Amino acid sequence: MPASHYDQLDEIFLSYLLTAIEAEETPYDPENLIPAMFVKCALSLNLHYKDLRNNRVCNVLKSRPHATVLSETLLVSFNRAESLTGIFPQSEDGVRKIMLDLFGSPDTAELFFTNDVKVLIEVLHRNVIDRGEGDPDRV
Repeated sequence: MPASHYDQLDEIFLSYLLTAIEAEETPYDPENLIPAMFVKCALSLNLHYKDLRNNRVCNVLKSRPHATVLSETLLVSFNRAESLTGIFPQSEDGVRKIMLDLFGSPDTAELFFTNDVKVLIEVLHRNVIDRGEGDPDRV
């Protein structure tokens, strides 16, 4: 992505996306499709940040008291092994990357409730058990 795009896709834009994701149903979006699209957008933007210190998505999430809808969406997608950002089979999994980024910092790891973390551990445990010894995804 050209560097000039990052001027527009800044913390203010990301804060708007995350606020819209967490918003209640609105009259102009009766099917509640906007949060799902905005989650995909936030995950796609997160793929551009390799260094956690410069990750604008995580930095904006640090300043939020909660991200309930986002964390629920991530857990459901992680459980189903869905890639919300993968258009091509070889593309990096946006859900997996943002989960690693969020749990890579104590400030953002606190966005997940204790029961959410227990569910995540159960999903990881089940995935390890269900995979064969030679499976590279088992690691």
